[in-house]
This record gives sequence, structure tokens and C-alpha cells, in this order.
Amino acid sequence: MFAVMAHWQDGDLHHAFEQLLDALLAELSPGWVVPASPKDANSTPGYLAYERRNVKRMQIASVLRAQPQLAVAVADTVLDAIVCDEDVSFNRQLIEPLLDAVGRRTVQEHLISVASSGSLLHRVCSVRAWYWSQPVLVYNSSQALRDGRPTAASKAEDDEVAGLRTRYRAACLTAFVDHDHTPTRSAGLRLHPQRLRLPAGAHGHSGDCPSHR
Repeated sequence: MFAVMAHWQDGDLHHAFEQLLDALLAELSPGWVVPASPKDANSTPGYLAYERRNVKRMQIASVLRAQPQLAVAVADTVLDAIVCDEDVSFNRQLIEPLLDAVGRRTVQEHLISVASSGSLLHRVCSVRAWYWSQPVLVYNSSQALRDGRPTAASKAEDDEVAGLRTRYRAACLTAFVDHDHTPTRSAGLRLHPQRLRLPAGAHGHSGDCPSHR
């Protein structure tokens, strides 16, 4: 599932998100400082703040990937940051190393909890994060995709958390019912297909893409 929240304004959760990033940096990279931004007369304060958060997120992600034991130690704070991260593309930088460190089930259980009972904005961030938390079904060929034959290893990984998807969908339905804000109900929560990966060259591309099963 994805959340498309066009009615949001910059700053809804940005301040809380950056506070969590700063807390993580103080613990993971105490000597690190944000590099100076190149001077650009066209850069607005909002854009500079956006770039600053991106740099901080990348620094934290690099430490989490390199030192999984530290990722375990700060997992709760990282999870809190993930459900404050409104960026639908860069949010994966914190999600993916945490999956490796504490396991997919731990991350998805937290996202379900927030989607069930968090504030509206946190619920939407948890929905956005869910996409990157999913296992990726891998197909060895385009024919295997058409036949619905993922690799055994990827199917086993998917099966291991299959029960969580039912709980997640129920949490999203609860959020839909609980909040009567029209933009949220019309565009905020919608079903999104499972993630899959095709080999290079299949259908002219490779990498993550939506399944058409």
C-alpha cells in the first residue's frame, strides 16, 4: 500500500523527524558535522532544510549498514524516525538496514501498530514505509513471472510474514474509517501490489517493480 498525501504541507513532521535524526547522530556519529551546503542564490530555507535532512539520513544509514550491532541498539529510535519520515523515496535508507539488523517481522509489527493507533500523519508515514519493508518476490525469468513461480528462497521469505499482511490491511481499513478527511480517504490509502524483482533484461528493465499477479 502507498499513501499519496498531496494536501500535506512541508513541516508537518519534519521538525520531529530531524530531532530524531539528531538524536541518532549523537549516538552513532558524535563527531560528525553536516557538510556545508554549496551557496546557491536560488536555494530557499525549505530546500536547504530538506537537503540537510537528506544528508543526515544518509549518514545514519551508512552507519546502520556498516555496524548492524549498533542498529540493534538504536532500533527503537530508528523505528520512531521511520514513521516520521514523509519522503516516499529516501525513507528506504533507514528501513532497509534495520530490516537486516532486527528482522522484517520486528519492523512490520511496529508499522502495523502505528497504522492501527498512531496519529493521522504517523499512520500515513507507516503506510509509506510498508512498501519498502516487504519481502521481494524474485523471478528467474519473465516466463516464471507469468507462471507465478518465484524462487524458492524468496517465496519462503514472503511466506514467513504472510500473516502480517492481513493485519496490516485491517489497520489501514481502520485508519480509513477513523479519519473522515476527504483527501486522506480518496487518495491516502490504497492497495499496492507486492514487490518483485525480475532479472536484468526481462521486459526491458530490472529492479523492483509492481507485481501484476
